[in-house]
Amino acid sequence: MGLFRRAKARATSNERHATTMPVKGEAFTQEVIAEESFQDVLADAAGGWALESHDVVVATALIPEPTNPVDPTAVRVDLIGAPGTLARQTGYLPPEDARRLGTPLRMLLDEGIVVECPGRIVGGWNRGPNDVGPFAIWLSVPDADHLLELATDPAKRPTDDPA
Repeated sequence: MGLFRRAKARATSNERHATTMPVKGEAFTQEVIAEESFQDVLADAAGGWALESHDVVVATALIPEPTNPVDPTAVRVDLIGAPGTLARQTGYLPPEDARRLGTPLRMLLDEGIVVECPGRIVGGWNRGPNDVGPFAIWLSVPDADHLLELATDPAKRPTDDPA
């Protein structure tokens, strides 16, 4: 499979096909918020609750939500499953990060491209009633300048061409 693949992603409240473009930053430093509402999704992706903390790398998609009634600059984080499967929401970028990354993400989405980046699921231990660690997810996201460069200059985008 090449760098670009087809995946079902929710770009708005409607489902639609989009091409994902894998990118990554230097490390897993991008926080995801509201993941406490999606513990079941993270548990499924990590393999369930365990005695020890998980450390699982997954593919995620960053989906701008300009029609979000609470925050039109919101950027949703979805877990991407196998090709052709529906992505599952797992949280949001913090508002300040969504504002910083939102413009290039929206520009790419307008071209039918969803940015895919690696995520790391951690936590998820359950050793008894007084020792439970919730799941969290951290992303490896490139900086806004790099995303803007990819959005404005198609020649800079990764390709399937091995040359």
